Amino acid sequence: MGIFPSRARPTAIPPSNPSSAETQILTLGAAEKVAIGFRQLPTTLVASLLNAVVLAAVLWKGGNRTAICAWLAAMGLGVLARWGLLRAFRVHAPGPESARIWGRKFAWGTAYGGTVCGFGALLLPSGLGSFQTWFFTMVMVGLAAGAIPSFSPLPGAYPRFLIPFIILFLGRILVPFGVNSLLIATVTLLFMAVMLLGSERYHAVIEEALTLRFEKLAL
Repeated sequence: MGIFPSRARPTAIPPSNPSSAETQILTLGAAEKVAIGFRQLPTTLVASLLNAVVLAAVLWKGGNRTAICAWLAAMGLGVLARWGLLRAFRVHAPGPESARIWGRKFAWGTAYGGTVCGFGALLLPSGLGSFQTWFFTMVMVGLAAGAIPSFSPLPGAYPRFLIPFIILFLGRILVPFGVNSLLIATVTLLFMAVMLLGSERYHAVIEEALTLRFEKLAL
């Protein structure tokens, strides 16, 4: 069952008004996608915070500790704010008519998370061969891939997370510019394209499943 109250779901829709039935199915489907995103948010937030702590520890030696602390604080504040949003969603238990508003809040939260993750790349030392650079890359690639099931149910949420992160990461990798940095940037862009396509496909599967579910309820 979703977070939205069961009273908001149709038990029968008059067949004489198919346009109304279709609108109601779309509304309930959009609401349930928002509910799915919020249900999966706690795992994502915990993983983000733990990854940030580990990365800060790896970057601590030889890094700019003031900048590292500021980045870690920004990550922590983002996690707290989004956890507060989750709590507000659960307390208010909004109906389907409010799904668009809550979905927009959720998507902007993912944009903040992706932007702060991207700023973490600016803390990396110069040189592509450093352990810190490769460790940061592996952790963030894992985080980006793992975020697909959490963010993809809501249209636009995953791109808002991934694109700011990739742009900031590429900005750091390409300075200083060279053949190696260009190769890594190319692979990164290919990775972004694959992740975005995967997210789009995941969203389509969720949308199809929810449409079938609410069409059955409308019979």
